[in-house]
Amino acid sequence: MNNRAKIFSIISPIVLVATIILFFIIGKGITLITFMSFLSILIDEIIFFGGMILIEIFAEKTSQITLRAGCGTTITLYSVISIVVSMIYMIFSIKAIKSFLAIHLILLVACIVLSIIFFSASRKIESSEQKVIDSVRLNSAIIEKVDFLVADSKNKKYIDLLKKVSDELRFSDISTVVSVDSEIEETISRLELNLELAILNENDEKDIEINKLIENLLTLINKRKIQVQSKKTGGF
Repeated sequence: MNNRAKIFSIISPIVLVATIILFFIIGKGITLITFMSFLSILIDEIIFFGGMILIEIFAEKTSQITLRAGCGTTITLYSVISIVVSMIYMIFSIKAIKSFLAIHLILLVACIVLSIIFFSASRKIESSEQKVIDSVRLNSAIIEKVDFLVADSKNKKYIDLLKKVSDELRFSDISTVVSVDSEIEETISRLELNLELAILNENDEKDIEINKLIENLLTLINKRKIQVQSKKTGGF
């Protein structure tokens, strides 16, 4: 539970107790409608503070901006409007119980529906943002591996091709994970191994294999660009 949730959990019982005390101090001639209005205000306060606490709890697992702006605003507006309606019925002793219940039911249903919509949206946004983060992290690690190979003076024989691979990766869209990413990662691992072996035992056969791996990497990178474009346009 974060600090905001703790603050709401401390304030809520204070407000509820204060509301109860004020009702019995100020209230005169308690009738059915005034008592129903009083209960409605208590329920509204519980919904407000309970909702705010739940928002803070779920904020860590969802898009905080969407959740707080959407659900927070919805719950706040519901609570304020519902309390105002209850006070109007209480102050003016309006005895239309059916209309009182109907208004509160409509407000509550609207609050629940909108809260569910905003909560679902915040989860989808968080999931999408996490996928982007994971993709950037994965591809940044791949780029770092290639840059390390470029910086290694022992690989100067292949430096031009390695730089080309590095540039192709760096200037491509790394915000989306696609199926070919695993192939790229595997090929780079094989390239690292072959470069290490080439240092120990340099021969034409090893040189040909390294060049093939680098060319294969460039092909896979181009394939990745196509897959990313297709995925972003709804291809798969």
